[in-house]
Amino acid sequence: MEFGNYRLKRTERQLLGPNGPVELSTRSFDILASLLEKPDEVIGKTELFDAVWPGLVVEENTLQVHISALRKVLDAGTIMTVHGRGYKYAGPRPVPAAPVVDDASPQTKPSIAVLPFANLSGDSAQEIFCEGLALNIVANLGRFHELFVIDRFSTLAYRNRTVTSAEAA
Repeated sequence: MEFGNYRLKRTERQLLGPNGPVELSTRSFDILASLLEKPDEVIGKTELFDAVWPGLVVEENTLQVHISALRKVLDAGTIMTVHGRGYKYAGPRPVPAAPVVDDASPQTKPSIAVLPFANLSGDSAQEIFCEGLALNIVANLGRFHELFVIDRFSTLAYRNRTVTSAEAA
């Protein structure tokens, strides 16, 4: 979810700000997430206690400490106190986050596959050498994070077959 210069990544439990990751406690993160879920509503203190500290008795000043911590890391005026009722998110309208294209994802990396080597020696004992050579090459290529290396077992279908690189691709 994005709001202004911030991005809330729920699954990773991370808040990204204009200068990178923002350090938040678990409870502060949960409070912010609760406020962002209902940006047009005042969230009562009881509702926040139930969402963030379910089944626990917590003093009101604990909630105030977390709200204060959020106010320090967010833009001014993002969280509004509605006296006698609770808190309200008052920042830029939250919108679903656009998918991030990660440069390290397999879809954006060049991919490479090591096809099985053919044993041209006629010596069946050399099959192990051919297999080991291919595995060694795959392992060494795997060290380059800018490449997506196809798993060795995915290329075994091409063993003892003549295949062009276009067919393998």
